[in-house]
Amino acid sequence: MNQSGSPAPASSAALETARQALTGIIERYCSADGPTATAVPGLSLFRASSTSTPMCAVYRSVLAVAVQGSKRLALADESFEYDSRHYLITSVDLPVMGQITEASPEHPYLCAVFDMDARKIAELATAMRPASPSPGSGQLGLGVSALTLPVMDALLRLARLLDMPDDIPVLAPLHERELLYRLLTGEQGPRLRTIS
Repeated sequence: MNQSGSPAPASSAALETARQALTGIIERYCSADGPTATAVPGLSLFRASSTSTPMCAVYRSVLAVAVQGSKRLALADESFEYDSRHYLITSVDLPVMGQITEASPEHPYLCAVFDMDARKIAELATAMRPASPSPGSGQLGLGVSALTLPVMDALLRLARLLDMPDDIPVLAPLHERELLYRLLTGEQGPRLRTIS
């Protein structure tokens, strides 16, 4: 239900269903705190059962989707927070201060992280119509946007390959291309193009 008491839009319900599905996958394949590499190239999963103090880390070019809990990153004088309703993109290697701000043993912070390949982004961007620059996008190498169903669906299809390992060699590149396409055509597209 939304604030007016009417049913939530179908896209919101579908996004929540996809979020729950990805949550289940992360819980199955990432049972211990910390990062977990997966059999899908570029895809890793992360779990934290408690909040953390700010820690310095270098973020490479990644997409990060937290399906449960939240995390805050500080870059220079700006702060970015992402949770189950937002995704994070970094387009260059960046030293940031990161802090998990919402997590508990009952509801741990769960995140899917996908390393983005600059060459594949460049190839795909070349095949697409040039994007119109949007004010403020791409100026920093880091940005947060509202999570959309197309992005979530593409990431979920990639993660579901963990249950079908024989399909990974053939389908992972297709799902990766779809995911990159959805990101390039989204709000963070101009920033993503700077990776290439």
